Amino acid sequence: MTETELFENVDAYESSTISCVEFSEFVYHSPKHGPNSFRMADRDRDGVLNSDEFVEALSKVSWWKLSRKTRDEWFIQADRNSDRKLDMKKFAIICISGNYIENVFKRTDRDRSGQFGLRETAAYIRGVTHGVDRKKSKPERDE
Repeated sequence: MTETELFENVDAYESSTISCVEFSEFVYHSPKHGPNSFRMADRDRDGVLNSDEFVEALSKVSWWKLSRKTRDEWFIQADRNSDRKLDMKKFAIICISGNYIENVFKRTDRDRSGQFGLRETAAYIRGVTHGVDRKKSKPERDE
């Protein structure tokens, strides 16, 4: 899907602009950061995003950014020395969490090895682009 196609889909009110409600509902679901992101993108301060403002705002949305390339493309871009492993420094090329990169890296590094391969990278990207299952698993009981 292109930016233009997404703009048309998000424009539920068919006004040729995107309201804060439309942006929050379809693009950036964060009650904490979404409204601020919307306000920063609304350069002319008219309370809605035109197509240019929308494209700029979209470029800062993590699921959109990560969905523009395949997991393999992201991995190859980050794995600059081609050792098939990403440490935190390499992961920073992919990770969109800014100040929280260390926490995200630790959550992504399931085996706690301090590095991970394509499988863990793919899981991270899928979690961002498709949402993360936040259900906590029940602890196993000893019998």
